[in-house]
Amino acid sequence: VRGRGGDAETGNQFGVRVTGSKILGGTTLPLTVVGTGGASAGINNLGVVVTAAQSQISSAGGDVSVTGTGGGVGNSIFNYGVRVAAAAELTAGGSGTVTVIGHGGNSEGTGDGNYGVSIGVNNARISSGGGSISVTGTAGSGSTRFGIALMSNGQIVATTGTPTVTLVADRMDLETSSSLIDAGGNTVLLRQLTEGRAINLGGDDSGQLGLTDAELNRIHAGVLQIGDRNSGTITVS
Repeated sequence: VRGRGGDAETGNQFGVRVTGSKILGGTTLPLTVVGTGGASAGINNLGVVVTAAQSQISSAGGDVSVTGTGGGVGNSIFNYGVRVAAAAELTAGGSGTVTVIGHGGNSEGTGDGNYGVSIGVNNARISSGGGSISVTGTAGSGSTRFGIALMSNGQIVATTGTPTVTLVADRMDLETSSSLIDAGGNTVLLRQLTEGRAINLGGDDSGQLGLTDAELNRIHAGVLQIGDRNSGTITVS
């Protein structure tokens, strides 16, 4: 499934929008969804958005891949690459893996809030029935933007079987009161996107991947790995 938003200046030019409906894959073949938001000066030109209860991109066992690139030009804002919101779900059944890649939009403009991947509101979630989950986000323009934002009541859940949950971004925002990454007894890996980027446990995201104690408290896992061999200096503040 592929889509591109239009360029009307009214905004809301979605690449792929799933609202009150489902995109369903089978038991073995992969399901791939790719969306690009339109080059609009208005707001909310999302690459892929899945929103509202009963809305899903899912499979009965095949791998699921969702890639979204936000649009927007000028001072356009909220051009998320991939957004899962308002009780919607991205998931794969059986041992199918879930791969989500989001690029925040308006990269050459001045607008703000252009997140790579945003998950939140009313228990919106990314989950699997046993396969690993990988979420990679690149922030777009603006001072308030993140590669990955796990917002109010947003969830990433992989408690069945032995999957690994991997989050990759140079800036992450894990909402500290109601968001949740739950891997049960499995492994969660958080790492930088850019080779050599520093990681600060307890610090902010200024020039580094900052993960506060309150953010890390939102993670349930048997093993929590932070960084890899390509990380820069890791500091505990």
